[in-house]
Amino acid sequence: MMTSRWIMGVSAAALFIGAQPALAQDAADESAATEKASGVGSDIVVTAQRREQSLQDVPIAVSAISADALVAQEATSTQGLLRMFPNVSGAQITGAGANNYSIRGLSNAETAATFDSPVGTYIDGIYLSRVNSNNFALFDIERIEVMRGPQGTLFGRNTTGGAINVVLKQPGKEMGASVEGSYGNYDSKSLRGSIDMPIGEHIRTRLSGYWMDEDGYVKNITTGGTENDHDGWGVRGAVSIDLSSAVTWDISVDHIHDENSLIPATKVDGKWISRTGLQKLGSIVTGKKGDIEPNRVINDTTGVTSKLTIDASIGTIQFITGYRHLRSKFNLDYFDNPSTIGGYDSVQYSKHNQFSQEANISGELFGGVADYTAGLFYFHEYNDTDFTTVFRLGSGAPFVDADRTVFNTTDSFAMYGQFDWHLTDKLTLTTGGRWTTDTKKMHYEDNGNPRASVHLTDQTLLNAGIPLTQTASVFTPRVALTYQATPDVMLFASATKGFKSGGWNVRATTTNLLGDFEAETIWSFEGGVRSEFFDRKVTFNLTGFYGYTKNLQIATANGASSAGVPVFPVGNFSDFRSYGLEAEANFRPIDGLSIFANAGYNKTEYANPTPAVLAQQAACEAALAAGGTSSNCGGGIIRLDGTIAAPLRAPKFTGTVGFSWDVPVTDTWSVVPSSSFRYVSSFNVNAAELPTTYDDGYSLLAGSLALENKDAGMRFSIGCENCTNSIYRVATIAGYSYWSPPRRWTARARFDF
Repeated sequence: MMTSRWIMGVSAAALFIGAQPALAQDAADESAATEKASGVGSDIVVTAQRREQSLQDVPIAVSAISADALVAQEATSTQGLLRMFPNVSGAQITGAGANNYSIRGLSNAETAATFDSPVGTYIDGIYLSRVNSNNFALFDIERIEVMRGPQGTLFGRNTTGGAINVVLKQPGKEMGASVEGSYGNYDSKSLRGSIDMPIGEHIRTRLSGYWMDEDGYVKNITTGGTENDHDGWGVRGAVSIDLSSAVTWDISVDHIHDENSLIPATKVDGKWISRTGLQKLGSIVTGKKGDIEPNRVINDTTGVTSKLTIDASIGTIQFITGYRHLRSKFNLDYFDNPSTIGGYDSVQYSKHNQFSQEANISGELFGGVADYTAGLFYFHEYNDTDFTTVFRLGSGAPFVDADRTVFNTTDSFAMYGQFDWHLTDKLTLTTGGRWTTDTKKMHYEDNGNPRASVHLTDQTLLNAGIPLTQTASVFTPRVALTYQATPDVMLFASATKGFKSGGWNVRATTTNLLGDFEAETIWSFEGGVRSEFFDRKVTFNLTGFYGYTKNLQIATANGASSAGVPVFPVGNFSDFRSYGLEAEANFRPIDGLSIFANAGYNKTEYANPTPAVLAQQAACEAALAAGGTSSNCGGGIIRLDGTIAAPLRAPKFTGTVGFSWDVPVTDTWSVVPSSSFRYVSSFNVNAAELPTTYDDGYSLLAGSLALENKDAGMRFSIGCENCTNSIYRVATIAGYSYWSPPRRWTARARFDF
């Protein structure tokens, strides 16, 4: 079936091979502008509207950062993105090796394959359905675009909160290569390299790869080893072929192997320690899960991307085909327990496959009166998740809560279109929409483990009224008005609807908690200004927004399994309201110096809680009024005092200031200091906002000092991330806290040939 889909996609594209070239914008000048970017958002071309545009011309809350700026600011992994943009925060998800991106208060800390993230991650336009594969080392990057707010039309796959679009480097037209090595504390080592090898005038190839090895910073006083380490490697090959003067075929294949861990730790006498004695579980669990190394998350991702671009008389046509396979396994102790099977151990072995096919066309209508983009999108996903939870306190026998395999599929089809109507030389009306239909299916299979306390099947779920199939169809429109007040000042206002499909809470083992939840939708309204002054030496962008989310999908901690083991049911417990401001500025007062600053204000709150939540709140208040306590307090989205909690991972203020300065010291050598400072206000990491899950906020300082010889292609630098060793809470499970990584310093040497 997969082969036939590929053949169909390529065969359909071949019908257009003879198409005549269309008059289109020359992308070479824009690429050159991108390469000159030395800071956040300066002179960067983005594809937020599925075509190349200057960032300043896009009426969307989008920010971008170039590859060079990422390195200068010591943001060498996707977690580094969390400190670069307004109203964007988050952390690594416990137990999954994945990133939890929070944009304008919408986030996801659940990695079950029956749950989707409100912040979509895309690599070269290909949607990554599983968050387990989004925490990769940034290698072979051209730039990264961060779109805030729902992307309901052009990037419409489940993006109610926003989208992270990673744009990879394309093969160069000239022979060239680069190699970089680094060493840092915790005995961290890395190598990166790439080579461009054109074959004649019409075929360009590129090969790149990386390797990294970093010891953990947590000392395990039970086993004598270290925890919270990070290792990995990756390779990517890309080919760009000019099939004719009008047709280009870009193909890439990549594989990433990532190993990391994040477990609870305690700081004692200035050092981080853990007590877990977790080992392989062996016959306690079924299948391959028993052989997984303790306190390890191992993700292997393989991807294939094909993009056929045709410049035809009717416009630019693209056929984009993507396939990704992920194999993920982990064996983690969520309690800090010296037992050989942990205190609360979660173990999982899963396989995930996804295929997507998109065809779109963009161009002009009526002699330039309108610009348009329209397309069709198909997505198929298959997940096989074998997982269980083992619980043990003291010296008692291990208790297996459930041992099961869940198979689930998604089939999604969408049609979309967007039209920019140039009503006058200065006024543009944008109208667009996307129609999406999703079909999700689930099959629940018991693994037959005699130790398990619960043995659920499809029939058990059906008897409890839990459907095994979900369907949803939704239309998500977009309307925007853009006014070019002066050549350097653009005003805009927009209204956009977003959609995220529903799912099942498969981690639960009781049918009252193991239920389905509905799709999530959002209406977002934005208005702002994009401006440049003093011959583009100063840019200033301001966006105001208001968003209302219906049926917000919330992962809470108000449930327990049949054994009393904590579970985190996902449900539509409330609506959600978010509004605020985002400001971004870039200053280039003199040659070589780029200064950037951004700030975000975000007010969030739950709205219109469900009757079940109101009943829980009433029961809590009644117990408190009688001078007692109740399990209804401090669970779900109800605080201990009976009030509605603040939304998860939604700091009210975020802000970053930074600079990069290229200072010539000789005719060929220059010194380049770079630095950034990030501030995040208080937030909570538990749905019920318990006192032990609240963080007062934090600040982060990062920077580097480089010595460069651009003519000789040499760069030597030393830098640090979290230079002041700021520590903040990233998650809490059953009273055990997970903390941010400590200070890291790194020395690098890079050579370009």
